[in-house]
Amino acid sequence: MTRGPAKSRASVASRPGPVPDDTDRVIHQWAKVRPDLDVSSVGIISRLNRLVAIIAEEQEAIFAEHGISNPTFTMLVTLVRINQPGGVSQRRLASEMGLTPGTVSARVDRLVADGLVARSPDPADKRGSLVTLTDRGRDLCASCWWPSRAAPNWRACRSAWA
Repeated sequence: MTRGPAKSRASVASRPGPVPDDTDRVIHQWAKVRPDLDVSSVGIISRLNRLVAIIAEEQEAIFAEHGISNPTFTMLVTLVRINQPGGVSQRRLASEMGLTPGTVSARVDRLVADGLVARSPDPADKRGSLVTLTDRGRDLCASCWWPSRAAPNWRACRSAWA
């Protein structure tokens, strides 16, 4: 199979507007079949889904390098974000993360066993406990901070949105 002459980057870049993609093809097909329907939102949703998939793949690759999962990183980064001296109550973590107290308790148990967080009694709540990052947990969170690590791959995200 032979190809036509290669197009220079300048000729491709000088074209007005974005280059059509599969999403544009789908929208065009719908316009032919059902011109009465406004399917413009399909383009937005489809491209957002593509971006989410690209970002999730980048995150998972970085987390896998460090032997952690997205839920582990989410807990660590939430503790960094709240940045409360003395620790964060498990109740607040549950609220911040949209999880049940039982789920947070189980995750904290695993993170304590892995040496990533420490748990101490909450002086304001005799039944509660406070969670703090250990140095190891803070270092791991910094190593996995995916936006800075994934920056070279944002081209893939931009092309997904084009």
